[in-house]
Amino acid sequence: MAQDLTRRKRFASRKARVRRQRFLVAAVAFAVLLLAAGATVALGAGRHPVKPVVRARAAVKTTPVASIVTTSAATTPLPSTEATLPADDSETRGLPVLMYHDFYDPAKGETAPAMYAGDSLDINSFEEQLAWLHDNGYSFPSWDEVLAFTQGRIKLPEKSVVLTCDDGTTNFFSEAIPLVEKYQAHITCFLIGERVDPVKTDLTSYDPRFVTFESHSYALHVGNESGDGLITTTSDEGVIADIIRETRLIGPHTVFCYPFGRAGRDYSEREEQILAEHGYQLAFTVTNGRVYPGMDPMALPRVRVDASTITLDGFKALVQ
Repeated sequence: MAQDLTRRKRFASRKARVRRQRFLVAAVAFAVLLLAAGATVALGAGRHPVKPVVRARAAVKTTPVASIVTTSAATTPLPSTEATLPADDSETRGLPVLMYHDFYDPAKGETAPAMYAGDSLDINSFEEQLAWLHDNGYSFPSWDEVLAFTQGRIKLPEKSVVLTCDDGTTNFFSEAIPLVEKYQAHITCFLIGERVDPVKTDLTSYDPRFVTFESHSYALHVGNESGDGLITTTSDEGVIADIIRETRLIGPHTVFCYPFGRAGRDYSEREEQILAEHGYQLAFTVTNGRVYPGMDPMALPRVRVDASTITLDGFKALVQ
């Protein structure tokens, strides 16, 4: 009896010890499995980092503008803005830069001044010309575009024309400007500064879309004893002083019209250089002709519009 009890206790003790050993082995095995799994996850994370989820809407907001422009340009080319002049300069039509001087209105009893009859135009003829330009789709390039054209950097539309008027007479302001505005054209007035009354004429009141003002000198539109332009016989300092006075009147400017403008008499390389050193990029003469690429931008020709151009057909011949 006692022996049986002792045997049963030993058996139970051994059984409990076996259970503890098995539990310990299982625990160790489970721990090893956990460590292995953790290492696998860490290794996978290093090779394939987790990316945050970005919604399509958010992605659109952060797309660089440059990328959008590049993509658009690659898939849908922009229409060309290059004009239609032929590539060979000898075949171009040239750019007509028209030269007006004064106007008179017969309806008001006005007539062309006897001394300047050739340079005066019936205001009705001027309106007819503007209406024709408007109806036939002519464009009026800016001075920056004219400069680029002379330098061969751009081409201009075939129907291009530049309107200029010298001196700044009273009728230019009262008669010509309203018509230019009416027909949505553009004209540049080359002003003689000393003849402008700043009290009566507020240059800033005019819409620059239709009229701009450039220099015809301040006080050098005077002939010397030989009949040559005073600008050619005035000292360098005198020309510079005149430029400064004109700038005070009309503000910074880049286009000049030589007083009288006759080749060999009213301008020379000296005047060209002084003007260029003081911000001028273009200068015009009274030499008859059109502007072509490659010409000297400081000695450009123009096409005179005067009393002989009294018919519309005569005007068309100057422009077309």
